[in-house]
Amino acid sequence: MKKTKLIAILLCLVMLLPIAAACNKDNEPAPAAPSQSQASQAPASTPPAGGSGTSQAPAQVPAEPAKPPVDPVVVQARDTLNIAVEGDAGTLNPGYLGAANSLYTAMECVYEPLWDFAENGGMIPILMDSYEILEPDHWRIKLRQDVTFSNGNRMDADDVIFSLAYWKTVGSNAVRVQSIDADRTAKIDDFTIDMYMPYFYLMHETAASMFFIFDSKTFDETSIVTNPVGTGPYVMKEYVTNSHLFLERREDYWGVKPEIQYLNFRVMAESSQIVNALSTNTIDIGRVALSDYAHVNAFPGFNMNARNTGGGVQVAFNAGHKGYFNFFDKDPEKVREARYAVITRSTLKSS
Repeated sequence: MKKTKLIAILLCLVMLLPIAAACNKDNEPAPAAPSQSQASQAPASTPPAGGSGTSQAPAQVPAEPAKPPVDPVVVQARDTLNIAVEGDAGTLNPGYLGAANSLYTAMECVYEPLWDFAENGGMIPILMDSYEILEPDHWRIKLRQDVTFSNGNRMDADDVIFSLAYWKTVGSNAVRVQSIDADRTAKIDDFTIDMYMPYFYLMHETAASMFFIFDSKTFDETSIVTNPVGTGPYVMKEYVTNSHLFLERREDYWGVKPEIQYLNFRVMAESSQIVNALSTNTIDIGRVALSDYAHVNAFPGFNMNARNTGGGVQVAFNAGHKGYFNFFDKDPEKVREARYAVITRSTLKSS
């Protein structure tokens, strides 16, 4: 029987609309992609930082004609997925990878964080088994005791403390641990950590959900450029810079093993390359531009997943302690005046 390929096409809409934001070097982190996890024992998250502003409707995605769905039985029978990414930084060290459709996506299959953050506002424990909030800036983290790295080493509290210290050194990607106070965070026992924030940090649950854990016993910053070692369900099989990265499923993975055995990430910088590869069944998943939407949507057996990725005009406050709008300890009156001025101006312009 001829298998129908499952093609998920992510539509990239880049809309150049102005965004008014108060920020500084303490930038808010980019969102992380969902990772494999078990049932959550964590409470719902704190809502994001407040703000006020106006927005305008993004460009409308073309309506999709009705298509017969892809047969799920055929999908489950697949052992390989070929995925197009648009960028390769020449390293597999996640500390130096951007999250926008690059090989960072692949590294999310190799490394794992303590928890993930669900779109509906809840925390999903992964390497963390549970947590307790002792004070607004003090959490006690209990780690899973059955997690192993791909080299066979067991993950423990030492790996978390080591990884925290390393992430603090990786430049702009240190934003992933900006909500954790490395000086006070400490190991209580092999599977318990007292995690502190430098202050109450509104975005802690989302920021720290992008904090991958390294194996402290074998970590080598040079080696992980081409040979990553993580706790995730996949390991590197082959990597050729600016060409491809092939991952293979770990048969000794500590969690629930994924159905797909091989993930082949192929670097395709041009949208035309991706469209051509989709049309010739060279790749199964790729992101296409709005101008190619109708053409690709006409390909038989494809499922299109269209989404808007921008287009709003908004006013926001940097949630970081160093953000100007949070400098209450420096000059609270000026902070209040600045907030009032921005919100009032936004309200007047929208009325």
